[in-house]
Amino acid sequence: MPKKVEVKKCSVCGKVLKNGETGKLCAHRLQSGQNASTMMIGRTKFQITKAQAESKSFISIAKLHKICEAHFVPVSKMLKSIGGDTSVAVPVHPIAQVYWNGKIRYVSAWLSTKTGLEAMLTQNFKKAPENQATKKVEPKAEPKADPAIA
Repeated sequence: MPKKVEVKKCSVCGKVLKNGETGKLCAHRLQSGQNASTMMIGRTKFQITKAQAESKSFISIAKLHKICEAHFVPVSKMLKSIGGDTSVAVPVHPIAQVYWNGKIRYVSAWLSTKTGLEAMLTQNFKKAPENQATKKVEPKAEPKADPAIA
């Protein structure tokens, strides 16, 4: 009978480890003052469905990476725009917010357009459209009472 191998996972992010209880990156972040709940907030807060992920409004980070390389946009600029390699930091602009579907990360497909690539290259998102997912709904104003009636 084959021997069962115990799989060790990081106590913070769940990544499979060869040894230890916490991965190097998670340990570094914990030492720098971040707590585990802050580090995992992106995976729980910004979830999208499979149908949303497959729509034309989102693109995977892997595809965006290839597009950036093809258009000579440094991948470091893309990563800076989306909040770092693990998407833990706050993105430069709401249009660059990372969304999760399982283990795959998605961003707005606008970033793969000519204007989006230019925005990532210059880190100037003034021409970016308003992100529908982060659009805040303004509360309706209460009707003012007519002083003549009161």
